[in-house]
Amino acid sequence: MIDYLLHEADIRIITAHIMQANKASAAAALKSGFEKRYTDIEEDWGFEKPVMIDKYVIKFR
Repeated sequence: MIDYLLHEADIRIITAHIMQANKASAAAALKSGFEKRYTDIEEDWGFEKPVMIDKYVIKFR
């Protein structure tokens, strides 16, 4: 999917907003080439309280 978005769809940046408690998704993002760029961001995902996330970024070209 990443290869398609970056090479066929001419996308230059992909971001992943991952809940800090979700260690498996964070590991998968890192393994896929994402870099952890921003930490401790509060986002409203529709839960009772805002969710603490880390933002991962992958850039090409």
